[in-house]
Amino acid sequence: MSEKERLRRELHDGLGPLLTMLALRAGAARAQLVNGRLADADATLAQLQSDVAVAAAELRAVLGDTRIPRLAGTGLAEAVRDQMARHGDGRMVLRAGDLPPLPADVEEAAFRIVCEALHNAARHAGASRIKVSLEAVPGGLAVLVADDGTGLPPEPRQGLGLRSMRTRAEQVGGRLTLSSAPGDGLAVRVFLPFSHTYRPARGPASALLSTAD
Repeated sequence: MSEKERLRRELHDGLGPLLTMLALRAGAARAQLVNGRLADADATLAQLQSDVAVAAAELRAVLGDTRIPRLAGTGLAEAVRDQMARHGDGRMVLRAGDLPPLPADVEEAAFRIVCEALHNAARHAGASRIKVSLEAVPGGLAVLVADDGTGLPPEPRQGLGLRSMRTRAEQVGGRLTLSSAPGDGLAVRVFLPFSHTYRPARGPASALLSTAD
């Protein structure tokens, strides 16, 4: 991958959704001020300030080709929870199993894929519920992002977002599959392998692995 392609992908996947959230947050704060809701506006502006700091850190990471700051010290599940909180969207729920320490490239790929899938579901799918599942399964990490939105059209356009998600999975030896029917929502399933020996209890984790095959 060329440096230009890397920058394009990182800006699209990382800063793109963050900048969208900044614009929405600024619009909400303005509306609150116009309506005299000063306490609400103050809280929204405080969150906006935090979001700007996150965006600046992401930009520094992209330009320096370093690890995503939100993953450092917190781990995948907490970074995904933080992303959901920044959306400020009650439609989003997370189920995360007991994850072992993950290789940095697997963790980053999973985070970027989840962020892109959440952004697409929240902004374009008209979903009322968006569910994310992260499970350690034999041989790797299984990721599921499912919504109850409009689903993919019969002949979906292969945009940059979908290409980026699939490329991120394949670059760490993983695979990404989509299942959808118009009006029935979309499920993004990803399996990302890693070398840890892990034997989960029987139940949802094993079932999730079978859906990623």
